[in-house]
Amino acid sequence: MKLSHAIRLGATLKPQGFGTLESAYQTCAIGAAIDALGGYRRATAADIWRLGMSSSDGRVSLPLRVGDPFFEIPEEWLGVLGKKLTCPQCSQVEGILEYLIPHMNDEHRWTREQIADWVEEIEPQEQGTPTPEEEHVEEFVS
Repeated sequence: MKLSHAIRLGATLKPQGFGTLESAYQTCAIGAAIDALGGYRRATAADIWRLGMSSSDGRVSLPLRVGDPFFEIPEEWLGVLGKKLTCPQCSQVEGILEYLIPHMNDEHRWTREQIADWVEEIEPQEQGTPTPEEEHVEEFVS
C-alpha cells in the first residue's frame, strides 16, 4: 500500500492529532498511516533476531527489546520517506519527507488528506497510471 493511501485510510479511523504520533484517540498523518497497516505491535524474540540481522536498512529503530512496541516501515515507503524536499508552504524548512510530514501536520495544520495529496505527488507513479496533472488535462480536454 502506498504511503498516501495509508494516510487517507488511517485518517478515517481517528480524529487528527497534533504534536504526537498517536494517542488512543487521535493520530497525526504518520500515525494514521501506521494505524491503516494495523498499528504498532509488541516485539517478539523472533522479530528482534530477524531485524537485528538487517537493522541497517532503517525499517525500525534498534535496539529493540521483547515486548517493546514497534512498527516495521514497509519497504515501498523507504524511498519516499527519504526524499529530500522543501516545505511547500513556508519554504523555510528543508529535510526528508519523514520529517516534513510532521511539520505540515503540526506547524501548518494541514489536514491528513491534504498531506496525503502532497505525498501522492511525490510518490513514484505506477506504469500506465496518469499523474494528477495528466488526469486534470484529460478532464479539461474531454
